[in-house]
Amino acid sequence: MNKTTNKGYNVDLVEKKIVITKAFAKAAGVYGTAEFEAFVGLRNAFPDFKIEYKDITKNKDKVSYSGLSISKMRAFMQMKHGEEALVSFDKFVRAHEGEKGKYAVVKKAFLNMYKEEYNALTTDEVMELDILASELPSVA
Repeated sequence: MNKTTNKGYNVDLVEKKIVITKAFAKAAGVYGTAEFEAFVGLRNAFPDFKIEYKDITKNKDKVSYSGLSISKMRAFMQMKHGEEALVSFDKFVRAHEGEKGKYAVVKKAFLNMYKEEYNALTTDEVMELDILASELPSVA
């Protein structure tokens, strides 16, 4: 298994390397910590292994929806689909009231249905959406 464990390091016997996380390296730099002792033990057990940092790759094609609040989703529903769609959306939001992760559930459902339409908004429409979101009353 080539995944870094929750201990902060992984020993790759095939490649002869020890892969560590930056958090583990920082903690191991403090004398007397558990991580320091683990690191010393790793170096003693595998003296000829290279030490490498775990490489975290980021998805460059990932689209972020920062600023997409429930208020903004509600404004989108009213602006693009009318009052009836807004009422239906509000029922969906209320159905998930009090749940842990409510925002994530609502956001996922919203993007599953309206992602392309939301992404196609012009700059003027986004500004109009922001204004409408601030004027709409919250879900009751």
